[in-house]
Amino acid sequence: MLMLLSLLIFPLLALAILAWQRLKQLHEDDSTWAALASKTPWHDESFDETMVAGLPVAARRFFLFAIRPGTPLRTVVEVKSTAKISIGHRPPAEVTTYQILAAPHGSLSRYYSKNSLALFSGNSLVYEGRACLRFWCWKMFPFGSSGASVTVLFERMGIDAALWAPAGLLPRNGVIWQEISDTAARATMTSGELTQSIEIMVQPTGQLEWVRGPGPDATIAVPSGFRLFDGYQLPTNVKFQNVPEAIVPLSSRTDAIRFVGPWIGASHA
Repeated sequence: MLMLLSLLIFPLLALAILAWQRLKQLHEDDSTWAALASKTPWHDESFDETMVAGLPVAARRFFLFAIRPGTPLRTVVEVKSTAKISIGHRPPAEVTTYQILAAPHGSLSRYYSKNSLALFSGNSLVYEGRACLRFWCWKMFPFGSSGASVTVLFERMGIDAALWAPAGLLPRNGVIWQEISDTAARATMTSGELTQSIEIMVQPTGQLEWVRGPGPDATIAVPSGFRLFDGYQLPTNVKFQNVPEAIVPLSSRTDAIRFVGPWIGASHA
């Protein structure tokens, strides 16, 4: 009888511990999402060409293409997309992604598989010097999780900001722009003790040709299918190249974009 009870108790105890850990992580994710949303400016200021007057040619063209004059500046963006991700050495899987971007403060992405036979979910996070990549099978059993490089995910946040949250890269947010050529420029972001650069190349119209991290082996994002979203001209399709061995999208198709506007709990920073 005691052996039978042990056989029943230990699996139930293990499941209870897994459930508690999962609920704790969900609570942490919800708290981080809310904290990032609160980074939206409390004031409602609109984009003006004079804000980018002193920038390198490529950077100025980028902003003038990406943000229409008179558009309210929204530095916090929520993006829903259909993406393909690679988990370790497994074949790419299609997922629905919900991401909140608050450059240069941080980013949180949540992934949900579309394959009901291989149901998994997970997230990637960079915020306040923390970074993680976590996945669960059947929403309970952890797999493929790792202590991700803060530098890699902070760089990826900068790339994503150039794609979907360009207002977060304006000089008024502490971003420093340097000229590379008439068609390319480098942006350097700082958040706490973290500092990271990204590079952009634009067409003569200012449309983003690509955005990448620094170095010869850096991740490169190639956007296409630009559309107007509430005054922001943003890509609806992105392909990523040289993606490091981590759980991050290889490609992305934008389904919806929501700009987080001023609200009573917003940061005054």
